[in-house]
Amino acid sequence: HNVWVNAIDTIACTTDENPGGKLGIYDISNPSNIVLRSNFTINSNSTIHNVHVRGNRAHCSWYTQGYVCVDISNPSAPVLVGNCPGDGGENALRERPVMRPGVHVRPKVAPHQQAPALID
Repeated sequence: HNVWVNAIDTIACTTDENPGGKLGIYDISNPSNIVLRSNFTINSNSTIHNVHVRGNRAHCSWYTQGYVCVDISNPSAPVLVGNCPGDGGENALRERPVMRPGVHVRPKVAPHQQAPALID
């Protein structure tokens, strides 16, 4: 459904927008030999929608799981950084985030936006 490549064109993350679909993490450093390094899901019964990669983090949206942040610094062993559980509808990002200690999220919402934007 969606593909996002990291800034140095070595990792590509994909989403499979089907029930049970996962975040796919691919090594694309050699375009002649693209390798699936791992798959990630927060719930095997949920459906992932989109992914955006920024640094070593994959920022994902799931239809019923809301926002999910995954550390992909080791593409073979992705780690859940935190998530903002959804309500199964368009208000998914209005819930309280669940994050590891020491991880902070500061959403930036412009008046014309429906959802928080990523900030540095």
